[in-house]
Amino acid sequence: MQVPLVLLSALAVGGGLFVFFPGFQSLLLSGAGASGIPPSYGTTDLLLSGASVALGVGGIALAWSLWGNGRVFALPLASPLQSVRRLLLNRYYFKVAYDWIGLKGVYTISRVADFFDRYVIDGAVHGFERAFALASDRLRRIQSGVVSDYAAYVVAGLIALFVLLLIIAPFLVARIGGG
Repeated sequence: MQVPLVLLSALAVGGGLFVFFPGFQSLLLSGAGASGIPPSYGTTDLLLSGASVALGVGGIALAWSLWGNGRVFALPLASPLQSVRRLLLNRYYFKVAYDWIGLKGVYTISRVADFFDRYVIDGAVHGFERAFALASDRLRRIQSGVVSDYAAYVVAGLIALFVLLLIIAPFLVARIGGG
């Protein structure tokens, strides 16, 4: 794994150095626009680039001071770098944070979701099931097979429709308004 990483970092450094050599700038300026003017770097760009390089070099220097040349380096207990070493050995405590979030946060959310699923969603589904089963059972009893009963149901429905259209609807229109 070390060979690909070294190769990729050498290519990244080499690609970054192309900007500073005028002969290579034409390779990078193919999309610079119609003017062909090379990009200019302001003070903020250079300061941020310098800060990021300094932080990277500082991290490499810190790692070398703690674990230089592949050795396991034990700091004295009174060393000021002991807290940094402990932070690095514990991997910035990300695993502890992930475990806490998983145990407390995700478990709590999953319990709430389970409660909602069991009692709200399943309760609604079972409630509709019971309501339709009851309505089906009552409507099934109306089915007698006698044609004259069915004709009476049709006539009763038509009378109810006429009452709705001729009495109730005009009353509501006059009361509420409308055209």
